[in-house]
Amino acid sequence: ALLFVIIFIKGIPGLAVFTLLGVFLSIAVARELTDIMCSFGLKKFHCLNEVFAVVTFLIVLIFNYYKYYFPYWIIISVGAVIICWIKTLISINKVDEFKKILNFCAVFVFFIIPVNFITIIFTIDYLVTYIGVYMLLFLVLVTKSGDIGAYVTGTLCSKRKSGNHKIVPSISPKKSWEGTIGGLIISAGVAFLIGEYFGIIPIVALVLGVILFVGGFIGDLAESSLKRLSGIKDSGNIIPGIGGTLDLVDSLLINAPLFYLILIVAGTAV
Repeated sequence: ALLFVIIFIKGIPGLAVFTLLGVFLSIAVARELTDIMCSFGLKKFHCLNEVFAVVTFLIVLIFNYYKYYFPYWIIISVGAVIICWIKTLISINKVDEFKKILNFCAVFVFFIIPVNFITIIFTIDYLVTYIGVYMLLFLVLVTKSGDIGAYVTGTLCSKRKSGNHKIVPSISPKKSWEGTIGGLIISAGVAFLIGEYFGIIPIVALVLGVILFVGGFIGDLAESSLKRLSGIKDSGNIIPGIGGTLDLVDSLLINAPLFYLILIVAGTAV
């Protein structure tokens, strides 16, 4: 619902909603992932991961919105490196402190970097053509339609006497070949229909649908593997029927940087 608010309001109000949503997700997902890392014996800094996630999001948003072409990722990376080495320096003979650093690094690599490609895509030509807003809509709808399509198809097919054919029951017992094929078809179909509206060549739209479904599937499966390793069912309980915020964005953590790379190759992003 908030995504469609951002799409249709646009302008400064739309940017404000996107900012609030980005800050909320940065805090919530960073906290969930931090807690998951703690299940592996790592420790956590008090709010550092969440604060760094928010600061990174705001830096990326501001630099892209105002079209500052300074390589801001250098600032972010240098900041992360300085934090890690200073914390390492003062953690002498304190193993728990070093475990906090490893937790911070995991959150930075697994979440903070990939999720901010969503911000980069959103701000492409903002306030002018809004092409980034429409591309973000394409990315989210195609990715999530694949998720929903796989769930619905898999659920319906599971009612047969023969049941479903599981893909990787050791990681995600509910994922089946039937659901995966259904999700792939629906994802490609949605990409084709939206592509028609955006003027994307049909065959290109279909290929994008397949790529984004595969990327989303891998991201979802990887998060399932992480949760199984940590011994938890959901990353949180903040969203009824889904679980945590990490469960909500997992399929975008591969697709966002992947789709941005595609936009660069296509000349849509610089």
